[in-house]
Amino acid sequence: MVRTLVEEGLVTGEVKFPTQLTLLEKGYSLLRDQAVPAAPSPASKAPVIEEPTPVATQPSKLDGLHPRVLGVAKRLFEDGHYRSAVLDTYVALDNDVQLKSRLQHVGTELMQKAFTINNKKGTTERATILKVAGGDDPQQGTMWLFSGAVMGIRNVLAHDYTIHPTEQEALEQLYFASMLFSRLDRAMNVEAEQLIAEITQLSFKLDGNNCYSYASQIRGFLASSSDYVDAELQRICFGKIFELIKSTFFNDQNVGIDLLLELDSSIFELITFEEHIELICAIYKTICGKFKSHSALALIEDGFEPITKSLKLFQNHLLSSDEALQSVLKKIECNDDFLRSITHNSGLEFMVAFLQKVVDNEFVLRRNDLSSLSYELNRVGKKGLEELTEKINTMNEELYK
Repeated sequence: MVRTLVEEGLVTGEVKFPTQLTLLEKGYSLLRDQAVPAAPSPASKAPVIEEPTPVATQPSKLDGLHPRVLGVAKRLFEDGHYRSAVLDTYVALDNDVQLKSRLQHVGTELMQKAFTINNKKGTTERATILKVAGGDDPQQGTMWLFSGAVMGIRNVLAHDYTIHPTEQEALEQLYFASMLFSRLDRAMNVEAEQLIAEITQLSFKLDGNNCYSYASQIRGFLASSSDYVDAELQRICFGKIFELIKSTFFNDQNVGIDLLLELDSSIFELITFEEHIELICAIYKTICGKFKSHSALALIEDGFEPITKSLKLFQNHLLSSDEALQSVLKKIECNDDFLRSITHNSGLEFMVAFLQKVVDNEFVLRRNDLSSLSYELNRVGKKGLEELTEKINTMNEELYK
């Protein structure tokens, strides 16, 4: 092989001494041309930063229980105070039955009097106070469930401080309490049921002449709804007040809004989303035209206190889409008065969001509405709206070129 390399002129030297061979230019060129290109060194890679694996929020073992149970027991339970969590929950159950039945008794006697079945056979008639649906068997069963809860759980913990439920025992007892609270919600105070029938039949002739008489009647029902802690009665009272607000006569509107402000705040947790929206639309509608409701004007100027929840839901709904805005404007029926009112009385956050949507053409205002908005913005000169006001002015000017 060495001889062949010498004969080909690739190397020079003694064939007998291959270690003394010298590589010639021809051999070097051949080796260079046939060499396999070296693989490029891999580019340095940026260090991989591993994001920490998010830790899933562990669901509470009490999730899904009645809100009353959660309000009383959740923190105590999660802190490991199982005895207090259970005892406090069953004391709250006793208190709620007292409130709804309007009885002064406590414990077992309270439960048996509140849920008793009408006893017409004895010499002393005992009337049902809290009625459950389904007839005598569910009624009596409910009485024993509530009585058993008092005797078998509340009294045991209240009278023997050495008893400490385990976590599992406490959990079972809290779930049982949750079922009882739900059943109490559905139970109807018989006297409240009669009041519901009476107020449901109450009809108004909304001509602005009898509003004070109507107000007197509604106030009576409102007092009773508070006494009976009955959600259905409260909702019906709200509905009757809403009828007055939707009247076309400002006397009725004033009385309706005054009554609205007398409602317990808990009532606004009972009405639907649509009712919140309709309520705010109706209030804005009462300030339209020549004869405005002075009660509505005062409410709006005060930031809708104490019905700010309804206002917030209304504003979020209005900002959600152009379709929602157009629907609101159609219900209120007086764009000028509405735009004037929100410009002068709404908070900065809402106005920035509203005007930005107008500037971005997400909200399409008619030419007259845009002119009214531009005029009111310049008139009020609200701090923080200067840039958006200029943009609205420019849009308005371009429409009239």
